[in-house]
Amino acid sequence: MSRKRFRFLCCILLSGIILAVLLHLPKTLSFEDGQPRISIYEEYSYQCSYNLTTGYSEELQCHRLMLVAEELAPEIPHNLTLITDKTNIRAINLYGEGESHYENTSIAGKEYITALFNGSRCDLFVWFGQADNCANPFDLFVVPYDTKVFSSDTNGNLFFDVWLNTSYYLENILLEIRSTSWDSPFIAGFTVSTDLSYNILSYRRSAEIELIAVPKGDHLIRFKIQVNSLNGDFVVSGRATQKDANTVQTDCFLDGQNVLSSQFLTFDYSTVDFTFIQSVAPWLYAYSEAESYCLNYTAPRKCVLRIDLNSREQIDFLIINSPIKDISIIEYEYYDNPCYEINLELEEDSSIMLGLTLYNKIWLLRPTTMQLSDIPPTIQETFTHPSSSIDGHFIDVDNPFVQSLARQVIQNESNPYLIAYLLYKNLTSNKQYSETFTSEYASATLQYHQGACRHFARAYAALCMSVDCQCAQ
Repeated sequence: MSRKRFRFLCCILLSGIILAVLLHLPKTLSFEDGQPRISIYEEYSYQCSYNLTTGYSEELQCHRLMLVAEELAPEIPHNLTLITDKTNIRAINLYGEGESHYENTSIAGKEYITALFNGSRCDLFVWFGQADNCANPFDLFVVPYDTKVFSSDTNGNLFFDVWLNTSYYLENILLEIRSTSWDSPFIAGFTVSTDLSYNILSYRRSAEIELIAVPKGDHLIRFKIQVNSLNGDFVVSGRATQKDANTVQTDCFLDGQNVLSSQFLTFDYSTVDFTFIQSVAPWLYAYSEAESYCLNYTAPRKCVLRIDLNSREQIDFLIINSPIKDISIIEYEYYDNPCYEINLELEEDSSIMLGLTLYNKIWLLRPTTMQLSDIPPTIQETFTHPSSSIDGHFIDVDNPFVQSLARQVIQNESNPYLIAYLLYKNLTSNKQYSETFTSEYASATLQYHQGACRHFARAYAALCMSVDCQCAQ
């Protein structure tokens, strides 16, 4: 046999072997641009909260897969199968063109979900139970810690901080402050202060920024937001997406052939709703929505009505069942609140019906930063001495047991809010309610751990006053 003929036969044999190997390989499709595309999105959604007493917490709201097939041959039958090793499936939804339905079977510890549809696109959603969780990349919380209420100034400027704690490096994080409903205020603009690199993406109903190359650790983002209203609601949300990653093992088949899919893993965090309102004195108190009241009472011949000067209170009607002999109205200050004082002199004692519209007053305490100087002087003078109570002689502040117990509980704490909280927790953690307790003194209630509501109120006041904690109101 000639050498040329031998080489020719060898080439034919080698080609046959390669063809046989290719025919026995699993059929796998990968699609270029303009061809059918398959993408799998895995999403974890958390609701975040933070408060002074319980700290930071996250609750898993949703864990789901979304399988998207698009740019398929239109108007012909297709079947799309998702295979997953996660078996605690809670719900399945299918959105496909034309007539569509899905089938779900369990085989050898795996779930097979097949979507049958006619058309060029299919979206298959699979929700999992919340028993399983995973390590998530960051914590999201917003200050102030102790309340759901923020304060805006009279120009509609809203100030607050967002803290991120990232457990590892992230390429980017989308951070958004958005209104909770269509009738909530618009965001007219905002500024950001942070050491991180960022891009401002948009603002209209929401303020959205992209944080770039976020390193591991704690990060502060300070916002000043201009809104077109002095009150409303909003949420803060953060999202991190990783490409070519997932926590659930998956395989995908399109029309019977194994296909390669693009993988995206998303962690979505959202806070509970926050309310912002205009504050009358920054970070002291503010007024929320109005409510109407009708008061019926008996007034003496000489009586006084005080109405807030800042329109917090509005008299809707006043009915007096007695002729008025004299009336005078003056501007007055009552506990540091400007008001109109209406002095009435009637011919006789009379029943009065008073209709009022009131804006509820909300105190805005910031426990982590507050000082005693933040408490209005009138409150300090009025409520921090036993004589402020009609039964103040039972509040034995100077009793050695009261003094010793209070110091033991608070130790070296100096923040007035935390002092008040620690004393409250100690008082309520080991006490027995008793309406037959005989001693009225605060020290006795603390020693014997018994009493009714009045006893515990006096005991708490005595503890706070004994350490000069001017939060005992």
